[in-house]
Amino acid sequence: MKRSILILLIFLGYLGFSQHEVLLKIDTMPVYADEFLYVYKKNNRGQDSLPLKDYLNLFINYKLKVYEALKEGYNKDSAFKAEYHKYLVEAAKPYFYSKSKENQLLHEYYNRMKKEVRFSYLAKQIPPNARPQDTASIYTLLMKIRQQALNGEDFTKLILSYSDSKRRFIDKGDAGYVTVFGLPPQISNFLWKSKVGDISMPIRFGNYYYLIKKTDERPYSGEVHVAQIYVALPLKAEKEDSIKAYKKVQMIDSMLHAGKKFGEVARLFSDDYRSARHNGDLGWITVGRTIPEFEKAAFSLKNIGDTTWVRTRIGIHYIKLLGRRNLQDFEHEKQNILKNLKSTGIYKQVYNYTIDSLKKAYHYKMIGTLDEFYKKVPPDILEGKWQDTTLIHDNTVLFKLDGEIYTNADFARYLLKNQRPTLSKNLKKYIANQYNRFVEQQVKEHYALRLAKNQNSDFGRLAKEFYDGLLLFNISNDKVWKKAAEDSAGLKRFYKKNKAKYDTLEYVSVYQGTMPAIKKAVKALRKFKNIDVDSNLVKAINDTNLVFKQQKLISPSDHEYGFVFKLKHRKRFVITKSDNGRWMLIVFNRKFPHIRGIVVADYQDYLEKQWVKQLRRRYKVEINYQTLAKIQNQLEKHK
Repeated sequence: MKRSILILLIFLGYLGFSQHEVLLKIDTMPVYADEFLYVYKKNNRGQDSLPLKDYLNLFINYKLKVYEALKEGYNKDSAFKAEYHKYLVEAAKPYFYSKSKENQLLHEYYNRMKKEVRFSYLAKQIPPNARPQDTASIYTLLMKIRQQALNGEDFTKLILSYSDSKRRFIDKGDAGYVTVFGLPPQISNFLWKSKVGDISMPIRFGNYYYLIKKTDERPYSGEVHVAQIYVALPLKAEKEDSIKAYKKVQMIDSMLHAGKKFGEVARLFSDDYRSARHNGDLGWITVGRTIPEFEKAAFSLKNIGDTTWVRTRIGIHYIKLLGRRNLQDFEHEKQNILKNLKSTGIYKQVYNYTIDSLKKAYHYKMIGTLDEFYKKVPPDILEGKWQDTTLIHDNTVLFKLDGEIYTNADFARYLLKNQRPTLSKNLKKYIANQYNRFVEQQVKEHYALRLAKNQNSDFGRLAKEFYDGLLLFNISNDKVWKKAAEDSAGLKRFYKKNKAKYDTLEYVSVYQGTMPAIKKAVKALRKFKNIDVDSNLVKAINDTNLVFKQQKLISPSDHEYGFVFKLKHRKRFVITKSDNGRWMLIVFNRKFPHIRGIVVADYQDYLEKQWVKQLRRRYKVEINYQTLAKIQNQLEKHK
């Protein structure tokens, strides 16, 4: 037989091999060669590889259990479906980001990085508990102000008259030059898409509405790496403080001219304690990230090592140029742009683009309304305390997606399951946001399930592996693990039947200490027979010279503690010396409670073997030896 298979293997080495061939059948369920190859290669690497025949035997046992789970309807269980779908959506995360959209966004922001923009702003604060009509009135006022500016009124005068910014009388609303990543996306989008002189529509960000006027643009100035020695001196400082500050400046200046190292002086005398710890190093800065006077001075330095003094509204700064760099080519800047896009939330556009595209592809259509939810969901949901009695039975159609109908009841169940205490006070807005999340989740599930159907793709194989693995876990839990843990009578029968095996083991507590302390412990063991032999023994004798080391199972062949115990002369304890010459006390504990875990594990193995025998008898397994031979040949070629 072996000789004939060998001849067959040699002959088939010249044949083509289609991975879509059926390798074996379990009853009527086909198992394909490509699935077996994928699992075999994944689990057999290096020296631990199993022979193909042995692994095939394990694979058949695995597939028999999966087939049994399918026959018994484990895949139809709602909890199984929910867990499988949740896994698929998680595994499909990378697929929800369009590479083409990502590349488009990266190039767009790379081009924006080539410019710096200057702008002025007029800010109107929205009161903390503003009603919708209050917000609307602020918006209307800003539209009127915008129209005045478009009609020729001086925007700076309008800022001084209407802006709520506390700095309007200092900077007159001038924000200076900024780079693209120094602003909220809503504002940067306007500035980099508009022309000099353009005024935005009201833009909301946080608790403010803004009118933005683009006043200038220029090429990117690059970045400078600077260090500073800072002397604190507010603009309205007392005369005495000013004198003291300038004396400190003169002392620092003379020390530097005398040859003292910049970093050493910064550590000793700079009032900016954070940068002082790093020799005054402030890292790399771009325009728009610091005080205008400081920025102007830092960017005016030409050569590495150049220094300058500058007075700002907060003090006096001695600045040293450590490095300068300009915008590099796209490939060099790509990762930096990506990092910025993700940190500012702009990258979500890539995700939203995919979700919106999928909604169109799946013909998403909202048929119903959220009116019933606005009426029947109480404010309790904002505290995570809503308990529904009506909406979960409302089968009114809410929306359609990918040919599937979703009802009010489906959304109500989602709301119930996902409610959490929230700071939001707007019930309608909360429900609308939750509805969008629910639709988004369904879109992702449909997409992930479609990806999973292509079982020849990496994702399809991963999905199949998880699907079968989840079935295997659930049925094994019922047939083996749970049974072994809960079947006390069966476990004891198994223990008694195999008692001879477990009699070769002892469960011990190990202590280390001085001989006087060990003698105290022995007295305690003899006096209190029911004492718990672990760290409690140390407490019982109240002697720090005895240390509890560990509890473990040992066998007669275990020489770790320098002795071999004899079963027929078994004592409750043994005193011995370790390899390093320290005294050890080994205490033998009661048997079964401590080895129960090992007995349970062995019982599980026993139950699993019995179960596999039943499955082998119950279901017919047919192996296609011709396909198996091709697999063997292919594996040998790639060794």
